[in-house]
Parts: sequence; C-alpha cells; structure tokens
Amino acid sequence: MDNKLQLYFPMMVQQFGWLLLLFAVLTFAGLVPFPNLILSGIGFLIGLVITFAFEGVVVNLKERKIKEYFGLFGIKLGRWKSIPDLTEVVYTSGRYSQQIHAVVSRRQVDSRIYRAFLKGPGNYKQIFASGTNGTRIMHEARQAAEAFHLPATNYTVKPPVKIF
Repeated sequence: MDNKLQLYFPMMVQQFGWLLLLFAVLTFAGLVPFPNLILSGIGFLIGLVITFAFEGVVVNLKERKIKEYFGLFGIKLGRWKSIPDLTEVVYTSGRYSQQIHAVVSRRQVDSRIYRAFLKGPGNYKQIFASGTNGTRIMHEARQAAEAFHLPATNYTVKPPVKIF
C-alpha cells in the first residue's frame, strides 16, 4: 500500500511557492526586470520544492515494514522501519470546514477526510491511509487487518463497529 497523505508544507507556504514560481517565470521571460537570473533560478527551485512536496506512507504487508516518506516529483525519500506488535486497525473520519472569502461574499466549504491507522501498545499510532473516498480507505483498512491478523474497528459510527 502506497498512500500520498498530504502536502508537506501548509497552504500559505505553498501559495508563497506559487508566487516564487510566477516571479521566476516572469523574470526568465523578460517581463519583470530583475538583474540577477541566478537568484531567480534559485527562487524557482525553492518554489518547486515548496509547491510540490508531499508526504506519504508505504506499507509492506508481507514483510511487516513501513516507510514514511517525503516525496517530490515521484522521488520518495524515507527509511523502512519494522512494524511493532499491533493491537488493532482503526478506521475513522473527521470533518473539516473552511471559510472562503471573496470581495462581496463568503462561503463555507465542508469536507470529510477518512483515515486508517495502525494502533499498537503504548502510544503507537501510525496513519497509513487518508483521503476523501471512504470506501477506498475502508478497503485498505480491511486489507491491512487481514494481513496482520488484527481486528479492524470503524469509529465513524456510534457505537464503533468491527469491520474485520
């Protein structure tokens, strides 16, 4: 299982990256007079990293290993770690809302994000799947529970229900 979880940098930092990219492109095109093209090139590279960096998790079910990675343009940097003894697989969701402001109005955007966690002794909790498609995330939670011979619990309903 290989899941791209989220962008590495917060949205405001990512927007700054877009501005760096735009400034560099306008400078290279000659539309913005900037005396040093090397600085524009450095800004372009920094903008690429800030804008397109993401983080994710790869789970190797057969070898019981997990890799949290930093990704950029398909290159995934991270180390494989052994998964400790686990107690259960957790399927849960959260609701997020955001207000989008315009010049004359604002609107509320609500979204639901589904997540699957590996839960172990103590405080061990590792997210391995996240997204807006609840059936896909539930399928991956069930698949991990079957591979690790663990119970899987759906916490999106009350009372929680065993899904495997």
